[in-house]
Order: sequence, then structure tokens, then C-alpha cells
Amino acid sequence: DGTLSCGAATDYNIDSSGLIYTFTINTKSKWSDGTIVTPNDFLFSLKRAVNPKTRATCALSLTSIKNVPEILEGKIGVDTLGVSISNDKLIITLSKKDNNFLRTLSGVAGMPCNPNFFEKSGGKYGMTEETIISNGPFYVTHWNTDQDMESLKLGKNEHYKGKNIPFVSRVRFFYEDSENRFGRMKNNEINCGGMDID
Repeated sequence: DGTLSCGAATDYNIDSSGLIYTFTINTKSKWSDGTIVTPNDFLFSLKRAVNPKTRATCALSLTSIKNVPEILEGKIGVDTLGVSISNDKLIITLSKKDNNFLRTLSGVAGMPCNPNFFEKSGGKYGMTEETIISNGPFYVTHWNTDQDMESLKLGKNEHYKGKNIPFVSRVRFFYEDSENRFGRMKNNEINCGGMDID
């Protein structure tokens, strides 16, 4: 129904000023490779997102976090980012109130990144099925890059400990032209598909 719920966090608190968000990360939450998800995974990801060298498209959605505009302009370093860890909690300090901040964190901008896995990927993080791990309900089990029809297969992440466990055990995404997609939907070969509008 579009209501936000906790995934890697067990709970969170927003202080009375509306500027300090404290997240308790679920100590049972694991990556699809069995590694424990930590607050540092979120800290690493947020620093990486706002680092001007990364050129992350989601960086502008994080400008309410303390010091982000100055970091993006290269005036100060990423270590001044208003994000810290204390007693295994992730603390995010904003410079201004942002009523959509939780929704921002529920998207790409708030996704954690395991620093060790990132380093081992040798600059190919997220570009192949071998260089992707997930802490969500699904993980990539197969990535077909055939030029005629690209597809992704997702399997259920047995390590996922979020509150909303999906009912389906696997999902498959196809990228193909609209005409072919429409025919496959009509023949009940796929459940849904977006149509290109010209």
C-alpha cells in the first residue's frame, strides 16, 4: 500500500528538532552471501554516494543531510558528512527538515554497500551477477546479457530478516521491445510489462 516499513533496521527515532535520525540496524540482517549487515555498510554507501568523484545520480536527493551541498561542490571532504555510528546505531544529522527523507532512504540513495565486497569487485561492483550482493528479500541469481533479450533472475534471499517477507520465491525480468512484450503478455508468458509510448 506504499507505507514505509523497516527492512535492515529494526526501528528508528527522529528527535524533536526533526533533524537527527537514529536507526537501529537489525543484527540478524545479512547479505545474500551470509555476511552480517552493519551500520558501516550504510555509512560507506552514503559517503560514496555524495563523493563528487562517484558522480552518483542519487546524490542530489541527499542534500538535506548536513554538509552534502558543500561536499558535492568539493569545498569539504566526505568525512564531514553528517552521518555517524554510535553504539551500533546509524545516526544521520540533517541541516534542514526534510519531510520526505525516510522515503529518500527507502530508494537507491539509502541502499547499503558492503565495503569489503565492493573492494573485491575490482571496479565492477553491480555490473555482473558475480559482483552483486543483496540485503533485501531477493538477490540476482542469473544475469543474461544476450543482445536480443536481456534478462535477470532473482531468487529469494534466505538471509533476509526484514518485516515484510515476499510470498513469491523467484522473479524474472526481461528487457525486450514493446511488440514482443505485448505478445508475451497476451499469451500469459509474463505477468506484467511496461509499454513504450511514441
